[in-house]
This record gives sequence, C-alpha cells and structure tokens, in this order.
Amino acid sequence: MNAQNLKVNIKRSEVVPLPQNLRVSVLDWLSDFSRGNPLGSLAGVGEVNNATSKTAARLVQAEDKEFVLQTRNVNWVFENEEMFSLSEVMEITHCKTRQAVHAAEKRNVYFGLMPPARSRGTQYPKWQFEPEVLGKPLSSVLQTLGAMSSLDKWLFFTSRSDRLEGLTPLVVLRGQLTDRNGKATAAQQELLASVPKLRLEVVLNAAEDNVLRINGQ
Repeated sequence: MNAQNLKVNIKRSEVVPLPQNLRVSVLDWLSDFSRGNPLGSLAGVGEVNNATSKTAARLVQAEDKEFVLQTRNVNWVFENEEMFSLSEVMEITHCKTRQAVHAAEKRNVYFGLMPPARSRGTQYPKWQFEPEVLGKPLSSVLQTLGAMSSLDKWLFFTSRSDRLEGLTPLVVLRGQLTDRNGKATAAQQELLASVPKLRLEVVLNAAEDNVLRINGQ
C-alpha cells in the first residue's frame, strides 16, 4: 500500500491525503505512534518538505484526546494546554517559596505536570486556578483521585464521562459550557444549572469510578 493513497480522518468531517513524497510505511508510522514518537519514522526521509511535516503534525493531533489516551504521550498536553510556571503559581497563590508550592501540591491544593525528560520545571494547568475550580472543588477531587499520576489526573478532569451526561469534570465544576464545548443537551443543561454542591458530588462519584477503573476493580 502506497502512502500517497492513504487518507486519514482528522476531525471526522475532514480528510487529509498524505503528500506523494511521503515514503513512510503505514506500519512503521503506527509503530512509532504507539511508542509516543509519531514523527520518528520520518527521520530518514530525505525529501520530506515543510508541507509534509505539517501534515504529519496534524495527524498527531487528530482526535486530540484519543491520541493522549492511547499513547500516554504527555508532549501533547504541553503543546496544547495553557500552563502556569512554578513562579507564576507562586505569584498567584502568594507562596513565598518553591517549597511552599510543592507542599500545596502534596496537600492536593492543585497538581502539576513535569515536562518529558525533565527533572525540574513543573507546570500547572491554568484552569485549576479559576474561581469555580480552585479551593474545595479541586482539592476534594484530587484527594479522591489519590496517588495516580499527574497525567491521569489531567485526563480525568478533561475527558468526557457518561456519569456526567457526556461532559468533562472540568466543565461540570465550572457550571457552564464554553463556545469550544458546543451546545448542551437538556440533561447537560440541567446538570450545569444545579447548585455547586451537587455538581461537585457527581464529579466526586465519577472520580471514585475512575480510581476503581484504573485499579482494575
């Protein structure tokens, strides 16, 4: 099968053909994809031009959350999520030292993600510091999620859940959809219109289910 004949769905409604000069085995590409290195198979291609690179990058981000779920590649998160640096968190939370920020993480006040292949430079998703999220809502959910990895925590907050009428925990905590989320169904509208205490309760139930799923129970 020639790569030039391969077409991949990007956003269900958009189909992008790979350029003719892309001579990469589909199996090689999928192998690199599964290892979290989707562009690795392009390394030896001498005639890959800028357009080809952009096409490959778009394939990497196709069905964005599915990519992270299947490959557990945290690079996507850092490339697409708005983050605060540790120093910015210090300023926002009025922490005087880095140790104070890390201590707050241990108390489940918020959580950070470490960039790949780094031992320093933790970054913090900005949405954690929104008024509807920071404080008891975020802390209670993080405590329920327990010792799971930071990536799994991020995935929980940003992934749609059947327990939440197909909404993400983050949207439920906020109590409203953004333009990016699209139009809410009647059931979703009812959930989002409920009082914060009830919305937190259903998110905590979803968090408990998530812990059981990850632990294989």
